Amino acid sequence: MKTSIIIKMLSIFLVFLFSLPIYAYSQPVGIRSFYINHNIFESGDQYNRLIFNMADSTGNPSTEYTLESVKLYNPNGINFELSDIYIKNQGYIYAEYDTDTGQYSYPDQEFDDNFTYVAFIKEESLIEGSYRLEVLTDGQKFIKDFYYSGMYNLPITQSITFRKQYDENGNLHIKWQSPFETLPDISTSGRAYIFVYNDDTINEFFPNHFLYPVIPTYLGYLFVPHNVLNLLKTKGNILKFVVQIRTNDNCNMSFSNAILLDQLSNFSVGLCNDSDDDGVIDQWDICPNTLANSAVYSNGCRAQDLYGLSDEYESLSKTYLEITDKYEELSETIESMFTKEQMEKMVSNILDWGDYNEDGKVTLQEVIQKLMTISGVIIEKSE
Repeated sequence: MKTSIIIKMLSIFLVFLFSLPIYAYSQPVGIRSFYINHNIFESGDQYNRLIFNMADSTGNPSTEYTLESVKLYNPNGINFELSDIYIKNQGYIYAEYDTDTGQYSYPDQEFDDNFTYVAFIKEESLIEGSYRLEVLTDGQKFIKDFYYSGMYNLPITQSITFRKQYDENGNLHIKWQSPFETLPDISTSGRAYIFVYNDDTINEFFPNHFLYPVIPTYLGYLFVPHNVLNLLKTKGNILKFVVQIRTNDNCNMSFSNAILLDQLSNFSVGLCNDSDDDGVIDQWDICPNTLANSAVYSNGCRAQDLYGLSDEYESLSKTYLEITDKYEELSETIESMFTKEQMEKMVSNILDWGDYNEDGKVTLQEVIQKLMTISGVIIEKSE
């Protein structure tokens, strides 16, 4: 009897013992990703954030473990003071825009998990350079570096330009005016979020769930299929629309105000019609006949027209070179007809009596005209 009890207790102990490696196997194995960024808002607010997540042995992000300490060092080795750490445990639906077809796609119409830690950096200025993050969790210390490319105040999309419309199938269309400002030396992209909140949401920019469409910076149009919209509504009773512009290295971001979908004006209100359905309402559209849902700049002209401008520039350059060649030929003709001394004397005479328009000045055009007259070079007058 005693032997049976001992065997049973031993079995239980062995089960517990062999379960220990499984627990250790699920421990975090490092910092999965980490970046800091400068954020500015349409409201005028701005702040700097630290965002990171921890990876378990499968490589997936996890927030199951206790953070004992988090330290952030700038390129000069200064330890930044941080706010309390916030856990963002969110679900999102990913979408992307195809610039070739002008269409949105929703590869997986279901929510993915997004586990991140967020802290506000109590330092107003971020210098360029390599920042180091040190995280101590469950007795283990993890270190990761991130190169910050520098602070930029990106253009901000104005929420007053937001317009919405539901088509006959219940699909949602949202349009807005993209900022005209450009930063040609900085690679950027946009996000056209729909944030979903419950009544207990604490921070406006920390929604419970969200739609995550990645778009070109110049685009001012979002398409949401009715089934995706209905899926979002199952996660919360408050939906808001926000446009973000970010540098592609995640170092800088700008945010419009977050506006309730129900409060967005319809396309058909006042001057908010979009006759060619390109995502730019008529009052802002200087290219009124672009194809529906085509890739356009915020002024309504096709994005591909940039190549047309390039061709025009090349044509102007060619014309300039042709005029330059003609001028050089004319100069060579005049120089072959006169000696240096004769040229200097004629220039002196021109300065004395070459003021054709009698404004008290002798311009280069007047000098050339006088030289051509003296030399007998005949230039046809344009009609």
